[in-house]
Amino acid sequence: EKLSTINEVGLYALATQIAEQLWQIPLAVGIVLFSRTSNDGGQILPSSVIALTRTTFIIVFIMAAALFLLAPFVIPLVFGNAFSASSLMLQIILPGIVILTFFRVLSGQLAGMGKPQVTLYIFAPALVINIVLNFLWIPGYGGKGAAMASNVSYLMGSLGYWIY
Repeated sequence: EKLSTINEVGLYALATQIAEQLWQIPLAVGIVLFSRTSNDGGQILPSSVIALTRTTFIIVFIMAAALFLLAPFVIPLVFGNAFSASSLMLQIILPGIVILTFFRVLSGQLAGMGKPQVTLYIFAPALVINIVLNFLWIPGYGGKGAAMASNVSYLMGSLGYWIY
């Protein structure tokens, strides 16, 4: 409560729960990649991984775009007008959710190659960035600040995966 109100936390929690449902597809693809990569001795073809990642990204992007457009209408309809502010928080966090699709897919491949620790190495700094930005942005921007901080950390983590 030192950073924000309970009301803001509830609004942000709803927005993130809805947004994170988009990760179900990349998580499933990541599990398949983990299985295939570990069974193939870590030698799955990079072209297959690139094609799978690209297709998954496009699907998640389209779903996120639809959610972005529909959120201001659907959230108040389903959850009531008291949760209308969740729509903007959801719209703010969606780009980060889409960007993190790459990580969600590629982490399965790295785990299948016997390198699950790479996820920790890449996302530990992103977590630190998220915490720092939350302390800076939540007092002034509330849930919108938390969504922006999440976006930055998701972007940093995904860039780390691309660089690796």
